[in-house]
Amino acid sequence: MLQVPTSYASGYEKARSLNPEYADNYIRHTMVGDEDLDPVMDELAGMPPGEMHQYIHAGLHQEEEWLSRAPEILQRYFREVDSKIPEWVEFESFRPAVVGFHKNMPEILVAFVTAALLEGFTTLISKSFYLTGRVHSDNATRRFKQNNRHLLEIFLPGGLRREGDGYRLSARIRFVHAMVRRLMKDSDIWDTGAWGTPLSAAHIGLAVSIFSAQILKHSISLGAIYTQEERESFVKVFRYTGYIMGVPESILMKDESEARTIIDIGFMCEPPPDEHSIANANALIHAGPALLNITDPEEVAAALKTLYNISRALLGHELADALRYPKSSTFGVLAAHRLKNRISRVKNLLLKTRGRQTKLDNFSQMLQLSAYDDIGMSYRLPDNVKASESSKW
Repeated sequence: MLQVPTSYASGYEKARSLNPEYADNYIRHTMVGDEDLDPVMDELAGMPPGEMHQYIHAGLHQEEEWLSRAPEILQRYFREVDSKIPEWVEFESFRPAVVGFHKNMPEILVAFVTAALLEGFTTLISKSFYLTGRVHSDNATRRFKQNNRHLLEIFLPGGLRREGDGYRLSARIRFVHAMVRRLMKDSDIWDTGAWGTPLSAAHIGLAVSIFSAQILKHSISLGAIYTQEERESFVKVFRYTGYIMGVPESILMKDESEARTIIDIGFMCEPPPDEHSIANANALIHAGPALLNITDPEEVAAALKTLYNISRALLGHELADALRYPKSSTFGVLAAHRLKNRISRVKNLLLKTRGRQTKLDNFSQMLQLSAYDDIGMSYRLPDNVKASESSKW
């Protein structure tokens, strides 16, 4: 019998009346975490954090000598992961997405931080982030930059190959999610009967669908231009990224059309945004000026107004009002951005700088908004359910 968390009961009935197959599948996955990695993290619960981080680093960088010292369950996990590349993965098919991403990088970044990321937080996944304080901690801007870096790395040539940083960062996110699930399970702050499993497969699968289909939709609203091949390839990149992150294939979209079905049914199953969704969404908007290194109070206020206006225009008034955005008119907001982008493209063409130099400028901007530590890639994990009490990770 299908177990339905109480918070989903009303929405699930409505969704099931329209699409019983996808509604049942979504609700089923609200009770699923990561069936491969969660048992590993449970068994490693008593391991000193520094030692665990070294073994995870060794596994992801295929440092066999060091990994051989790790507990057998972790060695076995990496052996199994490395032996399974789905037959539908064709790395050459990611090339059009790389081209489409880099030529539309400014629009994609704005679509990601002002719309797609926030849409994800309208679901009950917001409770995992709010209750742990991951969005409201002093490290909120750092979390934002880590998200940006992950987005950049998966769209670099070869980024999702086993030795690529896009692959390693996706796998790192999987470990982070598994650790947070374990920490929340060991605490008294999570209500499984009402909310399902924290950071459930349903939520991660829905997020991957949002990041693929909705980034495409919103970036086009901002002036991005893709070929059909680039659009199809874009979704393929996120599909494999989701797989690396541990999303079961049973809720992992196959193409843009299915991504939109998962989004529609998933949102229908989810309860309306609550105070945690509202707090997280507004906290992310307010992290924007710091992400852009804006500190002057007047400039911060102006930046926030712009971010709220763009976000409202992309999300629509109904959702923006539910998230308690400041009231504003969105008339002409997206048209103005599209015109600005067209002028920039024409100017670059006339100056014969469109192409390599423009892409380098876009890439440089994205690097500045991403987290790159002096020590290289870190595999530290949270060691406390509360972000404010956890070591830096």
